[in-house]
Amino acid sequence: MDKESITRREALSRIGLGILGLGVLASLPMSCSPAAPHKQADQSGLLIPCDDCPQCVTCPYGVDIRQNIRVYNQACREGVLPDPRQQGSKQYAREGENFIRTLNRQVPRLAQADRCIGCNLCSGSCPKHLPIPQNLRQIENLVVRVQEDLYDRLCDKGVYQSL
Repeated sequence: MDKESITRREALSRIGLGILGLGVLASLPMSCSPAAPHKQADQSGLLIPCDDCPQCVTCPYGVDIRQNIRVYNQACREGVLPDPRQQGSKQYAREGENFIRTLNRQVPRLAQADRCIGCNLCSGSCPKHLPIPQNLRQIENLVVRVQEDLYDRLCDKGVYQSL
């Protein structure tokens, strides 16, 4: 089989979140248990100030705006949102894996934040005038950072060869 040359971003998108479903991450020293109550950080400042009202218009690109924000805000409220300042740590990997797993369970893959193209059609219907495309980009960036960290950990473990 010939190896084709691809970029790191292409590799991440090919690997995607399928690695979670295949159980490849089971070899990593991560637990799926909820965070201990004593370690929960105050992440309330990271909340997206969405009231979860029914005013969101249906996104023409299929993004489930309310559910993406709901999952993100729930992680903030519980204090288990992956902190990018801890990138590379076991805690970051554990929280990141749990966040992505929760996101995948509650939001269909084709309705996740990365599908947003920034058309801004949704912002006009928001009674709080939230910058919804920017909020979705914030969620997408968090997911990408976590995926890259998990990919790097898999490469370090020899599961994948670094590109």
